[in-house]
Amino acid sequence: MPQSPNILVITTHDSGCHFGCYGVPTVHTPHIDALAADGVRFTRMYATAPICSPSRASLMTGQYPARHGLMGLTGVSRDGTRNWGGRMAEPSHHLSQTVRRSGYQSVLFGHQHEIGEPDVPGHDLVNPAPDDGAGPLTSHAAAAVAVRFAQWVCGRSRDKPFFAQVGFFETHTPYDHEGVQPDRSRGVWVPPYCQSPSVRKAFNGLSGALKDAQDDQALQNHLAMFQGSLRAADHGVGVILQSLREAGNENDTLVIFNTDHGPELPHAKWTVHDAGCRIAFILRWPGGNVGRGAVCDHLLSNADFVPTLTELVGLDVRHPVDGVSFANSLADPAAHVGPRDEVLSYMHYGNVYSLRTSRYNLIRCLKGGVQVTDRGYRTRCPFEMFDTERDPLELNDVSNDPAYATDFQKLAARFWKSIEALDDPILRTPPEI
Repeated sequence: MPQSPNILVITTHDSGCHFGCYGVPTVHTPHIDALAADGVRFTRMYATAPICSPSRASLMTGQYPARHGLMGLTGVSRDGTRNWGGRMAEPSHHLSQTVRRSGYQSVLFGHQHEIGEPDVPGHDLVNPAPDDGAGPLTSHAAAAVAVRFAQWVCGRSRDKPFFAQVGFFETHTPYDHEGVQPDRSRGVWVPPYCQSPSVRKAFNGLSGALKDAQDDQALQNHLAMFQGSLRAADHGVGVILQSLREAGNENDTLVIFNTDHGPELPHAKWTVHDAGCRIAFILRWPGGNVGRGAVCDHLLSNADFVPTLTELVGLDVRHPVDGVSFANSLADPAAHVGPRDEVLSYMHYGNVYSLRTSRYNLIRCLKGGVQVTDRGYRTRCPFEMFDTERDPLELNDVSNDPAYATDFQKLAARFWKSIEALDDPILRTPPEI
């Protein structure tokens, strides 16, 4: 029996689908674009949350936040003033421990945000060590992480296949760390989802990096720095992929490149709109039955990764999963029907849920009729519904439109059925509505 493939998962912060291979014309991401050209690019992959920790925990467990328990953020804020307090219910469900039971060496390079301390998930090696003192802006920067991975993979022992979890600080704000410069070499592209005057007016600023989204120049400057951060992340990906070639591991390594949620822009991160939850997801495995240059348009969740990986390489998963395998979609996506017809996403700060189907995004607020919108709040109705075929930017709420009454009622019933199936904690804490 041939040896199991190596598994490499590269994750960036807050990047959404803002890459050349996803149609953004002004970014410089040749290495990520080449990875997509050599593998499968997923166009409708959604995070289970529009913030880091719960989304990443879903990727690494195959579970929705209601089940893995990490509903909000974990760890301490960068300035040390706030402990977010989020915790996974069972850290033993983390993929790092699952792969070790399956005969893999498990390593972490750079950033993870699903466990409070880097050594808790169960990796055999954590690089850098938690107490190295460099701080996340330096030790988790793409350039440094990529070099450390390259040194390790070219000199490692070959007695076991490896699972490598690689995380970059990029493209989290502040963008200007470790010499990152604004990138205007191809101009600056403003995503359509944050061009609406009403959306920009409601926007309340992100981490101090974009104080006034209504100021066109401020938004352009913010996006130029974002593009510079993306360029730095892409360079790191290039170094890592080159090191696999030099180590002779390119063909026998299953590579996943993904982002945890949408960018820090209006109508994106912190919201369960499309731009907040739709993520880049690229899978390449030259030695496996994976299409080259294929595009998969199936509706999927990042919670589907673990069951897919289990089917592809055989893992000893001992906990219940909510995701479904999309392994059949890898060789020829167009020849298969997607494995699911809805995805759930959840924003803990405000108890805002999204039930997304191929056509609609139903948003349900279960906290006093108030929804988190970026860094601020606005009063809203408990339900919103968007017809994403006619309104892809999700600007026009049709939940009270008589023409959509039947579809609305069906989706509302599906929403309750979905969270009841998860035994969501909200069911035991009556919402304030």
